[in-house]
Amino acid sequence: MLSVKLFNLTTIAYFGAMVIFISYLVTRSRT
Repeated sequence: MLSVKLFNLTTIAYFGAMVIFISYLVTRSRT
């Protein structure tokens, strides 16, 4: 159970970082 919770946490963190990185690139290219 703990490993599944840790896996979900890592997936959410990775997805969040990817969204932030993409939004950063979009904002930078738009300027």
